[in-house]
Amino acid sequence: MNRNHDPIVKATVIIVACIVATIMICVECALLPRYGWLWLVLLGLIASATMVIPGVSGSMVLMVLGYYSTILALVTGTVTMLKDMDIGGVINNCLLLAPFGVGVVLGIFLIAKVIEYLFQRFPSQTFAAIIGLIVSSPFAILYSADALSGFSVVELVVGLVLAALGAWVTWLMGSKEEA
Repeated sequence: MNRNHDPIVKATVIIVACIVATIMICVECALLPRYGWLWLVLLGLIASATMVIPGVSGSMVLMVLGYYSTILALVTGTVTMLKDMDIGGVINNCLLLAPFGVGVVLGIFLIAKVIEYLFQRFPSQTFAAIIGLIVSSPFAILYSADALSGFSVVELVVGLVLAALGAWVTWLMGSKEEA
């Protein structure tokens, strides 16, 4: 039996990817250093992975890790300081953004090679893992925005109906391409 097409393996990989993404959501990021250069490089690597992996949002990952507003504030602050000709502030922000940028550049190349290797060796499981990440993405966004606390039953039903409708339209579009 070809392990690459085993439905149990695919389902397991999807579930594991969902669990990993859920654990990422629940990690307490307040314990992590705010501006350590090594952490900023790692954060850049993580953010760039989302640029290579289809369907996973870099903004969502940064929000889940608690760094979206920090990185956005650094970039916005740098632009504002450039307009105000505050060279000291620009240099300070650039020194904080440089490790993040290095991580992004390194991550794009490294993750692309890892994904390429995984698609060559384990194509079915790689697609299953990506599907697991995509399935858990909306929950990560809702959790990090604290939007789950105000859900009503009607909103949940409408959301599930719209999700099913979106899946059906996607399936229809895919079946027309195959025909």
